[in-house]
Amino acid sequence: MGSFAKKVRRNQIAGPNRMNFDRERWLSELDNILIDDEDKRVIETGLYIDELLDSIRKMIKVSEVKIKPSVIKRLLVGIVSYNLVSIFTHKDLFDVKQSEDKTIKVPVLMQQKIKTILGESFAPDELITGMGDGLKFIIRELIKLPELDSYASENSIKTDDLKIIINELNYAMLYQIAVELWNDTIGNGFWISRGKDRLSHVAFDKNREVARIASIYRREKNLLENTMGFVEVWFNKLTRSQKEMFCQFPLAENIYLCDYISKIDLGMSKKVLDDAIFGINDKLTLETEYYKLLLNDQLPNFYNLTLIQLIDGWRLLHSIARLLFKELSRISNKEYLLPADIIKFAPKISFRILCATFVKALRIDCETAEKIIQTLTYTGDYSQEIWTQPLIECDGDYLIVLPCIHTVKFYRIVEGWMRQGGLSLDRRGPEFEQFCIDDLKDSLKGSKIESDVVILGPSIKFRPKGDREEEIDIVLIIAGTVLLVELKCILWPDDSLQFANYHDTIENAVQQIVRKRDSVKRNFDSFVRNINEYGVTIANDSNVICCVLTNSAIYSGFPIEGTPIVDTKILGRYFLNEHVIYDIRKKGKSIKRKTISFYDDSISASVLLENYLLYPPQVKSISDYVVSRSVEMPLEHETYGKLVHETFSVEIDLDTIIKKESMYNGEIGAEYSS
Repeated sequence: MGSFAKKVRRNQIAGPNRMNFDRERWLSELDNILIDDEDKRVIETGLYIDELLDSIRKMIKVSEVKIKPSVIKRLLVGIVSYNLVSIFTHKDLFDVKQSEDKTIKVPVLMQQKIKTILGESFAPDELITGMGDGLKFIIRELIKLPELDSYASENSIKTDDLKIIINELNYAMLYQIAVELWNDTIGNGFWISRGKDRLSHVAFDKNREVARIASIYRREKNLLENTMGFVEVWFNKLTRSQKEMFCQFPLAENIYLCDYISKIDLGMSKKVLDDAIFGINDKLTLETEYYKLLLNDQLPNFYNLTLIQLIDGWRLLHSIARLLFKELSRISNKEYLLPADIIKFAPKISFRILCATFVKALRIDCETAEKIIQTLTYTGDYSQEIWTQPLIECDGDYLIVLPCIHTVKFYRIVEGWMRQGGLSLDRRGPEFEQFCIDDLKDSLKGSKIESDVVILGPSIKFRPKGDREEEIDIVLIIAGTVLLVELKCILWPDDSLQFANYHDTIENAVQQIVRKRDSVKRNFDSFVRNINEYGVTIANDSNVICCVLTNSAIYSGFPIEGTPIVDTKILGRYFLNEHVIYDIRKKGKSIKRKTISFYDDSISASVLLENYLLYPPQVKSISDYVVSRSVEMPLEHETYGKLVHETFSVEIDLDTIIKKESMYNGEIGAEYSS
């Protein structure tokens, strides 16, 4: 990356999405002989996007609308809630073609798409994300505006006023799209190339973008499979008392709804428990992964609340949102909506009722309940997202932004709180090291090579004579192979710039572990003596290899400069010596399963380890199905016409897998039935 591009990415030079963007300076930089090709791509793309953003800014008139800001807030929340209900009642959504035995196909569920008016196909998550992100911009502006008595109130809103508000939301979403295109430029290496009648926004490093898309898909697939497994256990194996134990506290069982949520009943009925399974699964998963040692840490920026307090508060709020979604679904079948109809999709809830519900359900005092509510309320601060703060204060009451709590990736929410709350990430390192060691040892139990594997760590000191001292996070020994592991625990990237920083961190980790591996090879006799101090003997002709082990699926399975990048699921699976091609289940039992093994014994495991880490089959089975995807943006350049975002998506072809694996005439997936 050139010097100019680096300064832009580090916010040392304002980009087109910032108010102090200097267009004349950027134009003059094109004549600078010191800039490189990447600098030029960034500059040219920045100039194009500046024109797009400027045209959208001229369309946004929210500050000029003669409607009270509190009313506009409520209309906006009503619009996005109505859109959410419409998305999930879409006639084609989740209409999975099932066999007679109702086998669920995970890839089919993950690839559901909805067509927009423009003919483009988007996943429901993409449409919902667009609404939430667009809403953030416009609410931030509304918070700054005064409540003038001369402005229109709820009772005087007309249909034309509603159309204006819808347009303002659309402009905010357009603005967010343009900003994300820019973030992709400086974060993920995209640039705008000029064609005859279009501008194409394309990834310069296509391999890196394929790795990003495939690894995101893998993480979502892992989470979905984990959830489906928990659903299977929940409905087929757990007793009522066990479900109550996992739920821990009563959730919203009934809401009394008109323009206000006037009352909330709490309980643990069968319906409440079954509706709570996703939130319970998320919490249990967090408690079994490396997060578990952080759940009771205080968050200094959030009134010293803990993650577990926020998680419990979120689960309670989520239960209210689920009931609200069901109620709104019953009144969403009108083709023509009046402003009064939209208002119904944004019922207010008073602080008194909300606080009392938190106090009663979570068995906490009023002060703690108030802190949780305030932490979950969007104030327009630039560090906030409506995903992590889904409550909006409205004229003394609160609105629940349904799309930003009813359907979320909960890991992202928790990591967002950690980032916003000021949790010290420095202390995650030692805990992550210990978690990885414990996780690998658990995977090793019962393995056919258990007796021939040694796991040393955390932080093995290596002190070669005449060379720099090194610290190796984990040393793993399988027969004649020594694996040196560099651990990196990084917050889940949630936007383009965070993805870029994540990739930079992984690249730095690669440089570190390669340096340590080379030092071990140069000073192998000294390394052997060091390891002997732990009571372990290494063969003099051992093969020394290395990898970077991360806490996330992002970029895992895609080597950087010949060094494997893996997560615990990839490395631990090697000890289990099994990759599941498919697993067909019925009523909680596996009825047809196909797997492959990686090795026959410890010797072959030693020889094949490096190749496995470089090309893990879990990742290859996804990356083989990454395809190009062109999305025509609802943005147009005055001179060059339409703008097309050239990206990628994962399209698993089940028929090809079935044919390739010589499967019987069944389905890939699993049945889950209550």
